Amino acid sequence: MTRRLFRYADHRITRHPGTTPTVGARCLALGCGWTTRDGLTLEEADLACLAHTGSFRHKTFERTFTDTALVERVP
Repeated sequence: MTRRLFRYADHRITRHPGTTPTVGARCLALGCGWTTRDGLTLEEADLACLAHTGSFRHKTFERTFTDTALVERVP
């Protein structure tokens, strides 16, 4: 007879220490191809969107966030 033993361990996922998330944004106005450069901070991306709105009166943007995650076993 074969016996199986299953063990489960709790894990958590967090932002990797020493890294900072980066943000990108693009305008969703029809026909507008405006995008931010890669690797901005949230504040820089927000300021770029505000400036684009001030120049072109476009109000809707898609923002993308990228970060590095670390999965650790919970003791």
